Amino acid sequence: DYSRFIQFCKVLSLSGAALDTASKQVMDIDQWMRAYAMVSLGSVGDMYTFGNNHNFFTYQRPTDGKFIYMPWDMDFTFTRGSSGALVGDQNIAKVVNLPGNLRRMYAHMLDIIGSSFNTPYMTYWTAHYASFAPGQSYAGHLTTIGARATFVISTINGAGGNAPFVVSG
Repeated sequence: DYSRFIQFCKVLSLSGAALDTASKQVMDIDQWMRAYAMVSLGSVGDMYTFGNNHNFFTYQRPTDGKFIYMPWDMDFTFTRGSSGALVGDQNIAKVVNLPGNLRRMYAHMLDIIGSSFNTPYMTYWTAHYASFAPGQSYAGHLTTIGARATFVISTINGAGGNAPFVVSG
């Protein structure tokens, strides 16, 4: 029975207030914005709305019938550079760009930057994983993470409506 999935797909053809109302009925918006925030922070260049029309799954939760976003195949992380757009350019972007959703995604980005997507936190992990791959250096990723976090924070602060956010280190 694909009726709920068809309903979900039809929601993506809407816009404005109709899209806002209908998307909340079929999508776990908070979960979508958090997953989308992580894909955007990673500046993934081979992801739906960011370069290609593939590389995500949806799953309908049986508990409430809402769809969740499951990105996958993120091996093109950081390929859009540290200043890649925060929101992609296809139909999911319409959902993300709804004012309440965009602010929610920004909040998730700031939370992730504050907890783990920053150079002080990731320094340990890049060294840790380098120990499993002799000759492989992940130091360049630290530079990209730092530059991406700075760009994202600056973009969010420039959009207004959010208090300035600073990550030390």
